[in-house]
Amino acid sequence: MSLQRTRGRGGQALIMVTLSLMFLFSVMGLAVDLGWCYYLKSRVQTAADAAATGAAVWAYNNFDTCSSGCGTTYTCAGVTPPTNSLQAGCLYATTDAPPTLGATMIENTSSSVSSGVTGNAPYIWIKATASISGPVNFLYLAGWHSATISASATAGVTTNTSSGCIYVLDQNADNDALSISGGGSLTASGCGVNVAASGSKAIDVTGNGVLTASNGGRINIKGSYSGSGITPTPTTGVSTSDPLSSLTKPTPGACTSAYSLSSGTGALGTTPGITDPYPVQGTYCGGINLSGGTLTLQPGVYILMGGGLTVSGGTINGTGVTFYLTGDSTHTNGPVTISGQGILNVSAPVSGTYRGILFFQDSTHSYATANTFLGSASGNMSGTFYFPTTNMTVSGGASTGTAAYQAYVVYKLTISGNASIQQDVSGGHYTGFGSYIAGLIQ
Repeated sequence: MSLQRTRGRGGQALIMVTLSLMFLFSVMGLAVDLGWCYYLKSRVQTAADAAATGAAVWAYNNFDTCSSGCGTTYTCAGVTPPTNSLQAGCLYATTDAPPTLGATMIENTSSSVSSGVTGNAPYIWIKATASISGPVNFLYLAGWHSATISASATAGVTTNTSSGCIYVLDQNADNDALSISGGGSLTASGCGVNVAASGSKAIDVTGNGVLTASNGGRINIKGSYSGSGITPTPTTGVSTSDPLSSLTKPTPGACTSAYSLSSGTGALGTTPGITDPYPVQGTYCGGINLSGGTLTLQPGVYILMGGGLTVSGGTINGTGVTFYLTGDSTHTNGPVTISGQGILNVSAPVSGTYRGILFFQDSTHSYATANTFLGSASGNMSGTFYFPTTNMTVSGGASTGTAAYQAYVVYKLTISGNASIQQDVSGGHYTGFGSYIAGLIQ
């Protein structure tokens, strides 16, 4: 009787051990499946973060403002090289990601993601969503035949604007460092005017001349000022230095002959590559002279070795262009002279070393003749006019552009025509003045 009771208890123990082992293996299986899902979740989140951040950086570097379609969902497909920010983000999403990963991208310029963002709201944001589906092992027995793991990330480009867009660098005790006369007007919308000269009439506005820093812009001057057409009242005793003094000078290459066009059409430069979208497009010994016709410029840096840029008629068209004015012992540096019926429809590069720089005068090769915009010259010029040791003059019916994104960094500035400047709110794409942060928002 005693032996029979022992065997009964042994059978019960075997059943309990078996049930315990089944429960233990179930818990272990659940842990394995959940661990695998957690691992996939981390990889999918990494892919989404990389896609959103990479797309935002590409958007800034290429000045993409929803060119790929604001608010339109893009399903990732392998595109090399990318032609828009969403395609660039997709490449980041699939790098080191599981091969079955799927991803979608969407971008917009609305403020719907601005809540919770410190500082300026992003001018463009990109959301990436990544997902992956796959079978599970142990949870299959419980009815879960597959699992879908998803993650999303949003990145944006936040811009910081510059408080200044006009810098007059003459630091001597001079009068007329910034001079506005006749019916001339200079308007800086949303940005400041800074004059380094310490003279009693360092800013001199006469006749019906007008100097205006509107929409929160300020006027700062080391010395004093004269004239009633100045708004707001300048702040005196403020020093000004060259904000572009560290700008790297381009290296001239072998001479290409001076270029001239009087009629018809012409073209300069070669189509830039992807890795260098703004290459040096030649060293023109003797400069560029246009008296008629239409000249089209490929993006890049045009080195004018002596002679400068002279446009007395005709039209120059070009985007992503920098004119570098220099000289040597056999080529006398010349100014920019836009006169007569000359028209310049040109804009500076939006990225790279010369981001926002339209005209760049070599400070080691100065010239006495002012850079002039005369007569009925017109057009639309976007970028910075950098003449650190030479003067700039806008006179007659000339204009440096209508409501253009521009900045002036010049030795002296004389206005008897009309110049109107808008603050570069893009973070420096147009003028180089400003900064940006591209990164994850949420």
